[in-house]
Amino acid sequence: MKTNVNTDVVYSNFISKVLLSDSYKYQFTIPPSVPKRKAKFLSFCERNFMNIDISDIKIEKPIFIVSLPRTGSSMLQNIMSKQGDVGYFSHLMNVYYPNFVAMDRIREKLNLDLKGERFIGDSVMLDTTGPCDPIPIWNKWIKKDPFIPKYLSLNKKDLSDEQIDEIYTSIKRALWCSKG
Repeated sequence: MKTNVNTDVVYSNFISKVLLSDSYKYQFTIPPSVPKRKAKFLSFCERNFMNIDISDIKIEKPIFIVSLPRTGSSMLQNIMSKQGDVGYFSHLMNVYYPNFVAMDRIREKLNLDLKGERFIGDSVMLDTTGPCDPIPIWNKWIKKDPFIPKYLSLNKKDLSDEQIDEIYTSIKRALWCSKG
């Protein structure tokens, strides 16, 4: 059994190692919050340097993969994400939500990437652009504390207009990152 999966990670360049090593090292189901300065910088970049136009993006026939751990959902989402017309939240988006668009563009411009085994040591490989289970994003959308193990049965009518708008906007922004 491996004690440190970080030893087998491969970075695309030195900048990737400097900027992304914590993203790989701390690949928990609920990743740690992005430091406030970094979040403010990314938010500033999105507001001032990026022309994020999601007005023409349509969400058609969305599929949400919701499952229990160790049931094959990662394999299913990896297969589905290989299709050209499928959008998803990537590992990097999951870590840098809600400012993931800026981080995705920085990743693209600097050729930032890593490849390594998933934290549970199950031979499933991940990289910054691969699909992930965006549990913290879901929790923010429905305003659920992930550390309180209470089942919530929600319907659309249980969500405010603001929550629904955040969900649609976030999905459209993720689709925008993958070129619509």
